[in-house]
Amino acid sequence: MKVNILLRILALVSFLGGHGIGQTQDIQWTTSEIDLGEVKVMEDKSCSFTFLNTTSSPLVVETVRTSCGCTEPQWPHEPVLPGQTGQIAITFTPNRAGYHRKKIKVFFAGVRKGSNLWIEAEAK
Repeated sequence: MKVNILLRILALVSFLGGHGIGQTQDIQWTTSEIDLGEVKVMEDKSCSFTFLNTTSSPLVVETVRTSCGCTEPQWPHEPVLPGQTGQIAITFTPNRAGYHRKKIKVFFAGVRKGSNLWIEAEAK
């Protein structure tokens, strides 16, 4: 019962707009979309997304989710200090020919909403 009340209070505080790392606008991405151009079917193509920690606290990437198994993410597991940058590396291996647009969602500890990133490519 006490835990439930505490969780509701914490949710309310977050909802009311606490400052710091509770919002995605505190994380600046150099780009949110990368066009990989033409790629060959079943060959790896890599890219990376860079973010800047503009908060006053260390930033930790909790997890990165992709929209399909052909998109493999790698991310830093150590905290990214304020003012420093981090990278989310993506390896895309298309298993069929055609146009691909893949969503990558990055979740940071203490941030309610994930950051959406996109890659696109034409596989031949």
